[in-house]
Amino acid sequence: SRRKRPKPLLPLAEGQSLLRLAWDRLEGLIPRENRFVAAPEALEDPIRRELGLPAGQFIGEPQGRDTLNALGLALGLLHRRDPEGITGVFSADHIMLPRQAFLSTLRRGYEIAAAGKNTLLCFGVPPTEASPAFGYLELGESLKTGEVGARRVVSFREKPPRRVAEEFFREGPDRFLWNAGVFVFKNSVFLRALKKHVPENAGPLEQIVRAWDAPVPEAPPGRFPDNCRTLFAGLKKISVDYGIMEPASRDKDFEVAALPLTLDWRDIGSWPACAGLWPEDPQGNHSGPGRILFKDCRGSFAFSEDPRHLIAALGCDDLIIVHTPQATLVCPWNEAQGVKDLPALAEAQFGEEFL
Repeated sequence: SRRKRPKPLLPLAEGQSLLRLAWDRLEGLIPRENRFVAAPEALEDPIRRELGLPAGQFIGEPQGRDTLNALGLALGLLHRRDPEGITGVFSADHIMLPRQAFLSTLRRGYEIAAAGKNTLLCFGVPPTEASPAFGYLELGESLKTGEVGARRVVSFREKPPRRVAEEFFREGPDRFLWNAGVFVFKNSVFLRALKKHVPENAGPLEQIVRAWDAPVPEAPPGRFPDNCRTLFAGLKKISVDYGIMEPASRDKDFEVAALPLTLDWRDIGSWPACAGLWPEDPQGNHSGPGRILFKDCRGSFAFSEDPRHLIAALGCDDLIIVHTPQATLVCPWNEAQGVKDLPALAEAQFGEEFL
């Protein structure tokens, strides 16, 4: 990934970007004119090209300040458009199949959020392994009669140590679910929770929303107002899970609940996770796009963006090989999480050319 072409824009799933998959997944439930994309403003052009997105449906942030602030800005703007509105939040780095199972559960989620006065709804996935790479939802009692499967969330357990993840896995999906990164809530309820639990961020975000369409040259309609950039840069960087969902789960003024997503859910957060999207040969190798040749290899994965380029791997076990026109990655399978450290090293040695 690159700053101008991050993971959601890469053609990782059968030639489709994860952003496009997330967008298309909503067909049949949420009209296109009611879908908005919140992302760094520097990505506006590639995102709008990818989706054919009208300018008024892109909400650009001047810099990344984590998910709480992205949602605080977006839902503040949407609340101004529709004070009674309900918003679904969908991360653009997941695979969810089959789509109809996702839409059916999501439809129920909207009904639950609409019926509740103070409900913050999230979605969980039954764990398939004791993974420390995901957040966990600890479930309590059923939400109420008639809402089959909806459970109160007692706590959020973000990326626990493996020993703890193994305990959660043994408890089973009736007690713990993986946090799927999908939420539904009334805009007004979310903004109330933001004001109560992160007031130091709520105030500046309200100022930015008020200034968004101000008739001044620095803030053309639909664009982040330049006179508020310092405000946004000064916001405490925090995720929506830590900032709102976790404290709200202990707050009697709110009702944090979860619905299980019983489908094939994959968080494409690493190259090993991406490998699972592609066929496996008898030796356990996965061939992504491009021309890939394995000989005497086991448990390896290769991916190429250049259709004219051949990747030939000989005697390679448990390796990841990724070729792009600008850079090539080679690493052991179990070192894949360390990829996130490479951009800073590349910048220190070669400047910004490979960022």
